[in-house]
Amino acid sequence: MNSAAIFDKIFSDDFILDIIGVLEYDPEVRNVQNHSAFLKEHAVFKEAIPIRNASVVSKIHQTYRICYIKDVILQKGLDEATLASLNAIINANYAFVVCLLKDDTSFMQRLFATMRSSNISAESKREL
Repeated sequence: MNSAAIFDKIFSDDFILDIIGVLEYDPEVRNVQNHSAFLKEHAVFKEAIPIRNASVVSKIHQTYRICYIKDVILQKGLDEATLASLNAIINANYAFVVCLLKDDTSFMQRLFATMRSSNISAESKREL
């Protein structure tokens, strides 16, 4: 089951929330966990600079959900091989996002123009 092809399919936008819904039912836990509700209702994606590339935004969301699965849902039940595979996917997604943002001249211009602005607060700079 530790296959990149399987991970690509289950972590796609079409299936990820269904997979998380299945993982909510743990026979060792009395109460059903509401991870999918948390991700739908409470997890907020904040953009300091709007990202116009839909594939970048999708990878950011996918990476957050994979990290959530790894760190919250399956924190005690992962074997070393699966943990290594999830970390590899997360790192590949980080590289994908950084490369696409780096190559997006419009995004970079907006980012640096905002950073150089004299009207920006320290908190906004941290978010950037």
